Amino acid sequence: MTRRSQKFQVQKSPLTVPNRKRVEELRRLPAKKRIAAIAADLKCIPKEVSDENVFHHKTLLRMWDSARIEAGVVTPMEVQRENSPVTFEEMAKATLVFRPRLRG
Repeated sequence: MTRRSQKFQVQKSPLTVPNRKRVEELRRLPAKKRIAAIAADLKCIPKEVSDENVFHHKTLLRMWDSARIEAGVVTPMEVQRENSPVTFEEMAKATLVFRPRLRG
């Protein structure tokens, strides 16, 4: 291994492998059971802020959204509305303002 490849090797935290295993377990479940399992997992995520916890949380949220769509609980448009900070109506009324930038 060269020095550069040693420097950029990905270091796996102890949480990495169990989180990946859990995600694979969840993917094997039917959509309706997956929704309940993911909701339970979301409540159990540690409050400690780390890259691995944030990544796992986002993965679970994406899986939860896709499982709800797959189970027919919500439509893709409803999920989009839930996750978007701006409503379609607000975006339709938005205006772009072009001004010269001030440089200091």
